[in-house]
Amino acid sequence: MSRLTLLRCLGCFALLCSFAGCSTYQNVTGYFNTYYNARKQFGDAVEEVERAQLKGRDTVYYVSYVLQPATKAKFKKVIEKCSKLIESFQQSSWVDDGIVMIGKSYVYLDENEAAKRKFRELLDNFPASGLRRDAMLWHAKADYFVNNDVDALKMLKELFPEAREEGDNDVLLETLMLEGQIYLDREEYEQSATTYALAVEVSGDSRKRAAALYQLGLIRVRLQNYEQAAATFAQVREYTADPELEFRSRIKYAQTLSQAGDHQQALRILDAMLEEPLKKEELGLVNYEIAVVDWAIGDTANAFLIFNLIDTVYAKTDASAKAMYFRGNLYEKRFFDYAMAKSFYVKAKDQFPASEVTPLAVKRSASFTNYFKYRGDVHTHDSLLLVAAKNDSIALAKGVARADSIAPGARDSLIASSDSASVKHDSTLLSNKSDVALNDEKVQQDTAKLSMKEPLTDDEDDDEREVGRKHEIIPGRRTMPKPRVQDADRALARPGKDAGNDTTRRTPKPTPPVGRAGLSPDSLRALASQARFELGGLFLLELQLPDSARAWFQSVVNDFPQSRFVPRSIYALAEIARTEHDTAATDSLYRIILEKYSKTDFADHVKKILGMEVAVLQPDSVALTYQMAEEVLASGKIDEARKIFTTIALERRSPTFSPKAYYTVGWIYENLKIENDSAAAWYQRLVEAYPQSMYASAVSAKIAVKKDPKTLSQFIHVREFQPLPKVESPFAQRKKEAARLKDEADRASKVGRRDGAIDVGDEDADVSEEDEPVVPDEDDDNNPPS
Repeated sequence: MSRLTLLRCLGCFALLCSFAGCSTYQNVTGYFNTYYNARKQFGDAVEEVERAQLKGRDTVYYVSYVLQPATKAKFKKVIEKCSKLIESFQQSSWVDDGIVMIGKSYVYLDENEAAKRKFRELLDNFPASGLRRDAMLWHAKADYFVNNDVDALKMLKELFPEAREEGDNDVLLETLMLEGQIYLDREEYEQSATTYALAVEVSGDSRKRAAALYQLGLIRVRLQNYEQAAATFAQVREYTADPELEFRSRIKYAQTLSQAGDHQQALRILDAMLEEPLKKEELGLVNYEIAVVDWAIGDTANAFLIFNLIDTVYAKTDASAKAMYFRGNLYEKRFFDYAMAKSFYVKAKDQFPASEVTPLAVKRSASFTNYFKYRGDVHTHDSLLLVAAKNDSIALAKGVARADSIAPGARDSLIASSDSASVKHDSTLLSNKSDVALNDEKVQQDTAKLSMKEPLTDDEDDDEREVGRKHEIIPGRRTMPKPRVQDADRALARPGKDAGNDTTRRTPKPTPPVGRAGLSPDSLRALASQARFELGGLFLLELQLPDSARAWFQSVVNDFPQSRFVPRSIYALAEIARTEHDTAATDSLYRIILEKYSKTDFADHVKKILGMEVAVLQPDSVALTYQMAEEVLASGKIDEARKIFTTIALERRSPTFSPKAYYTVGWIYENLKIENDSAAAWYQRLVEAYPQSMYASAVSAKIAVKKDPKTLSQFIHVREFQPLPKVESPFAQRKKEAARLKDEADRASKVGRRDGAIDVGDEDADVSEEDEPVVPDEDDDNNPPS
C-alpha cells in the first residue's frame, strides 16, 4: 500500500469517527488493546483447568478447581485487563462480557463471594444482556462452592424456565446437571437420577451429556440398581469420543455387570481391554478390576496373585492404592486381622493422593492406630494395677493396711483382663451382650431386664467365623489349580493361627513403662477406664461394630463403677439399644441415668429425648451472673471478674455453672497469673466437688502428673501437661482488649513463673484474691477450652 493510499484510509477513518461519534473509536480501541488479550488469556486458562479437572470428575462433575500457579496468574491477569476495560471504556459494548469474565475468573480462583458480587453487578446493571443466563448459572455455581445449596437451587429454579424458553440448551443442560449434583449431595438419589435423566435428553454439548449420563450411572449404583447402571454406562460411549471418560465408563460397565451377577461377561470386557493400547495406569486399573471379579467368583488365589503384581508393576498408581485398600478391607472385615488391615491401609494412603480411596485409607489407618494404642493402654494399666494389688497383698500380709488399695472385687476381673488367654480378638465381642452389672442393687435390678446374649466361647467363636467363610466357588476361566477356599483364606490371614484371632494374641504384649509404676491406683483406674471408653467409642463411631462397643462400655461400668466415664458409657449403651429398637433396654438405661446421675449433662439429654421438662435458670439466676463475669473479664477487669467466678464456684452451687467457674479460676491462675500452685488448688477442688463433670475430666490428668512429676514423659496425652504459653482471654475479641490482657499477663509472668508442667494437686495452696482466672468459651457449656 502506498503512502498516499494509507493517508486516504486514515482520513476516511477519521471522517467516519467524526460522524459515528467516539463510541466506535472506544469499541475498536477497547477490543484490540484490552478485550482481545483478556479473552485469549481467559480461554487458555480455562483449557488448562479442564485438562486438569478430568481426573477429579470420577464421582461428581462440579468440583472445586485446583489450579497450577501459572494458571492462577492467567486468571489474575484476566481480572486486571477486564477491570481496565470497564474503567477506561465504559461505553464499550464489551463491558458486560468483561464483568462475566471477571466473575468466572474469581470462581476458578475459589474467590466465590467476589464472583457473586460481579455476577450480581451484571444482573442489576445489564438486565437485557445476552450474558444474563450465563451470569445466573455461574452465580449458582459460586453459591454451590461455598456450600450454599439453598440459594444455588433457588437461582437454578429461576433460570430453568428462562433458558428453556430462549432455547439456550447449553445453559439448560448445565442447570440440570448442577441441580442433579445438589440432590446427589443431599442423598436424594431418586430426585437426582430424575434430574440427570432430563439433562441427558437436552440437545446440548455432547460431552456434557455424556458426563450427565455417567453421573446417572453412578447414582443407580448407589441405588443398587446394578443392571440399569450397567446399561447406562454402556451408552456413554455413544455420546463422546473423550478417551478419558470412555475408559472410565467401560470400567464402570464391567464393575456393575459383576455386581449384577454377570461375572463372566465382566471378565470378557476386561480381558478385551487388556488387548488395547492403554496407558500404564489404565492397565493397572483393568488388572485391579479383574482381581476384584476373581475374588467375587471365589478365585481368591488368582486375585491375590494379581494384587501382588499390581504392587510391583503398577506401584504408586490409582490401581495400587485401590488394591491395597481392598486387601485392608478384607483383613479387617473378613479375617479380623487388624494388624494386617492397618498395614494395608497405611500403604494405601501413600500410594496415589488423587485416588478416591485415599481419604478412606487415611481414616481407616488412623482408626486402627488408635485401636492398637487403646488396647496397649488397657493392657499396660491393668498390668500396673495388678502390680499395685500384689504390693497391697504383701503389705497386708505384714500387717500394713494401705488406704489406696485396689477396689474390692476388682482383682479377679483385672487378672482375667490381663491374662494373655483372655485378650481375645474383638470379633468375639460382636456377640457379647452380657448384662450391665453396676455395683448398685437398684441398678442391677434394672439392667437385669436387658436380654443380652452370653459371650461365645473360643470354640463357638471359631465355628461362627468358619461359617462366614463358606461361599460357592464359580468355575473360572483360569486353568491354574485352585486351593480350597477355607485353606486359602487361612493362609492369607497368616499361617499358623486361625484367621479370626485378634492380632494382639500373636504379638508380644508391651512391657509396662517403669515410670508409670509410680502412679497411684486411683490414677491407674482412671486411665484404664478411659482407654476402655475410647475403645468403645472407636468401635461404635469409626469401625461400625456396636456389639464390640457395647462390650467395652459394659467393661467401664462393671469394672470401674467410680469412674467419671460410667455415666457416659451408660448413655452410649442406651444409644446403641435405641438404634437397635430395643425399647426395654433403652428405657432401663435411661432410668439409671435419671436416678443415679441426675446432675450430669447426660440426664438433661435423656430428659429432652423423653420430652421431660429440663430445669431452666431464671434470668436473675447463676446464668446471668456468669454472663456478667464473662463481660467483666472481656473488658479487662480480671480481678473483679475472678471474684464473681469465685462466688459462683463456692457459693451458688450450680451443677451447670459451678464446675465451669472452678475451671475458669484455675485456668486464669495457670495462664494469666502463671501461679501454678493456686491453679492446682482450684483444679483439685473442681475434681473433688464435681468429679464427673467434663471440666474435671479436662484437668484430672494434670493432677495425676502433679502427684508424680517423673511420669510426665510417659503419660498419655503428654501435650496436655507441657508448660502452657501465655494466652489471651477467649473473650478479648477487640485488639485493645487483647493487648491489655497480654500486657497484664506479661507483667504477671515476671513473678513466680515456673518451667515444666503445671504443679497441680496441692490442696493447701494459697488462692489469693489478687489472682486472676481464665474463662472457658461462653458458647459452649459442655466442652472446656483446651
